[in-house]
Amino acid sequence: MQSDQAENRRRIWVTFAFVMAGTILAQLAVVGILMLNGFAIEDLGTGLPSLGLTAGVLASVIGVSQLLSYLVPGIISAKTLYPRRWLEELNLDKLPAFSKLLMGIAAFILTLSFTGALAAMNAAIDLPEWASSIEGDIAGVLDTLITSSSWPMFVVVLVIIAVLPALGEEIIFRGLIQPAVIKSTGSSHFGVWVTALMFGLVHMQFAGVLPRVFLGAVLGFLAYYSQRLWIPIVAHCLFNGLQAIAVRLTLMDVEQAADATQKVETWQVLATMVVAAGALFFFLPKLIPSEGLPTQRLPEDLDDELLDHLEP
Repeated sequence: MQSDQAENRRRIWVTFAFVMAGTILAQLAVVGILMLNGFAIEDLGTGLPSLGLTAGVLASVIGVSQLLSYLVPGIISAKTLYPRRWLEELNLDKLPAFSKLLMGIAAFILTLSFTGALAAMNAAIDLPEWASSIEGDIAGVLDTLITSSSWPMFVVVLVIIAVLPALGEEIIFRGLIQPAVIKSTGSSHFGVWVTALMFGLVHMQFAGVLPRVFLGAVLGFLAYYSQRLWIPIVAHCLFNGLQAIAVRLTLMDVEQAADATQKVETWQVLATMVVAAGALFFFLPKLIPSEGLPTQRLPEDLDDELLDHLEP
């Protein structure tokens, strides 16, 4: 049992190490792309929106960053940790039944109303200037990518901001980190929420951190109950992609896409919470595959008193 815990902790750290290495390589690659396009090193500290990049250059910068920061490290981590069965360990070896895919997407959509209530709570928090500047930079990048590109280029943009993040982030967070945390603690709920917290913080978009943590938890529960990573991947992809399309068609403001939420009045909090909870309670049990959920074993070194509070 102790060796199993140590192995799961090792898997988490190995994944973190590859993500950090990939992030460093991504930053170096971005600098290289910008310098090839005529920018000096001293220009790069002013932020991407102020550089006046074309949609094509910006797409290459964001695309390379997404590939090297998440997708490539995720695949390398998986193949390093599970050399001969990495697709099976990530729950990518089997496609979900179409009916269960639809139920997973329906559950995800029905929980989105609660993200608006969380956004209202988040908006009431005063952010420091550096955090606000990050939000402004992201909004500027999205505006250039989505609204300034031609329609053929916009298809490429959809791949970059919808498909690549969905694949890379779900492999890293729900495919690798979440199962390791669950196995280390013996608690599916603890594993889902800890991973969701990491997911929310790693984006460095603090104006939307609360709704993003919640969305990460919903994606985590979809992955755990379905035992098919394709369901949260598709839900994540649709969420990002439909927002981009809405901005392109001027149905949504670009600032709303930057913090991944749509603000609502605070009096709606209770109602949206009930809808979200009801959707999860109704749909999640229906996603459990025929082979059932993985057996969870509680670590031996946890106190009996703590075990009473951990859900297996």
